Amino acid sequence: MHRSLLTLAAGCLVVATVRGTDGDLSTMQQRADRLEALIERVEAVSAIKRLQYAYGHYAELGLWHDFADLFADTGVGHYTTGALDREQIRALFLKEVGGGQLGLADGRIYPHISMQPVVTLAADGQSAKGRWHIMAILGAYEKSASWPAASTRTSTCARTASGR
Repeated sequence: MHRSLLTLAAGCLVVATVRGTDGDLSTMQQRADRLEALIERVEAVSAIKRLQYAYGHYAELGLWHDFADLFADTGVGHYTTGALDREQIRALFLKEVGGGQLGLADGRIYPHISMQPVVTLAADGQSAKGRWHIMAILGAYEKSASWPAASTRTSTCARTASGR
């Protein structure tokens, strides 16, 4: 997507030059550089939103290993049991929500709905903060249902050495 948007933008700049509206090559390069930086920022915000959507998707389906693996090596999740690292998150959800198994136990539901994402990317593009309203229900068919996680979640993300 990044390359195709950049190609489209470059094409627009060429058309502008041919028409004589902007013949200065350095001005065109500056515009292309600004456009490339903007595209990178938009892609970074989209990646953060996809990460949050994956969080809800994996939780809803009981994919506890995939769920925990969304957290960075040094990541921390803040739950009612306290601040947990990746392996503690995996153990918590596997035991408490999954009943000791991958997936949800028979008759269990755990819809995890993320709403109203607000993602703010740092000026240097290397970190971001995101806030979502989360509504989750934990239920067991013909037994119980509760809303354990109707809350606002704040996530902090940082770009890794690999650029992700």
